Amino acid sequence: MLHRMIETFVGLGVLCLAGFLLVYAYSMNTVSESGYTLKAYVDQVGGLRTGAPVCVGGVKVGAVESISLSHESFSACVLLRLYDASLKLPSDTKLTVESTSLLGGKYVSLNPGVEPDALSPGSTINFASGSVSFENLLISAFLQKDAK
Repeated sequence: MLHRMIETFVGLGVLCLAGFLLVYAYSMNTVSESGYTLKAYVDQVGGLRTGAPVCVGGVKVGAVESISLSHESFSACVLLRLYDASLKLPSDTKLTVESTSLLGGKYVSLNPGVEPDALSPGSTINFASGSVSFENLLISAFLQKDAK
């Protein structure tokens, strides 16, 4: 009898924990849907993926929401979700795709400019540079060495 009561309480504890985790996961998902989006056209995303961090000064302020191909310019259209709607970035903010390590992880770095006008939700970041390929850097270094 005591054994069945212990199993029942352990089962109820597991169910309560699972319910708490579901509520927590749902609340984290709704937080990420707040804020606003910005768009940028990048010539080379080089391994950047949906969900990658968006950072300002090394602080995560958002995530990459989607990456698609622009049929007009044949460049990558990167849609960013910034979590804090009160974060007002200057209109001359620069976007760069950076590497987290030599192993290939990528993130988006936003470098705020000095213009008094702010980017409005849904607007396009005009100053964007893509990812630098580590392989291309090595090839360039070897070609320069052979040219000497």
